[in-house]
Amino acid sequence: MISRVSGTATEIEMNKNGCYVYILWSDILNKYYIGSSKRLLSRIRRHNKGLERYTRAGIPWILIVYRWFECEREARIEEYRIKKLKGNSGFKKIVKGEVAEWPKAATC
Repeated sequence: MISRVSGTATEIEMNKNGCYVYILWSDILNKYYIGSSKRLLSRIRRHNKGLERYTRAGIPWILIVYRWFECEREARIEEYRIKKLKGNSGFKKIVKGEVAEWPKAATC
């Protein structure tokens, strides 16, 4: 289930030279998951098919926010930074879409 993705699948998968950092939500686990991938939609599909060990128990995962980076190294640094923020007010602002660089994904 990829129900809160803004933009078309083509637009999201077009940026193959860069890397996405994304935040997913599981109602089952009442938990966020932070990850990164060069192919965002393919990666979310893998999470929701149970092909990823750490997210298998939380299916279905819903995309909350994502951000594209031109450089994979920058994306990994941001992923780590967001993971350290998890649970504090900065993280909450990101998932609410209150941080300009992290727009909230559209609800479909």
